Amino acid sequence: MSESQVAALSTPHLNGNEEFASVEHQTPVVRMEDAAEGDISFSAGNAVSVFDLAAEIESKLAKIGQKIKSHDDELNSAIDQVLDSLEALESKLQAPSSLETEPQ
Repeated sequence: MSESQVAALSTPHLNGNEEFASVEHQTPVVRMEDAAEGDISFSAGNAVSVFDLAAEIESKLAKIGQKIKSHDDELNSAIDQVLDSLEALESKLQAPSSLETEPQ
């Protein structure tokens, strides 16, 4: 091992090995043709950044949150109507029974 090499940290690329000199490393990117249309916004040409993906996810989550809130409000309104109806029925049932129990 030469002086420029460190045991266990030495790689062919760091050591200047000619056998591996032609090997190129590229960062994989998602291309427009590989992505489903409409699912992802493309702001960096033909490559999608993690920021584009995060913005798209955030947007979709916000839309889902709006729908959930809307449905939650509708359900709460329906539950309130049912409870009001039940209270009205209970009051009707209690009124005649109190008349029957009064002594005459």
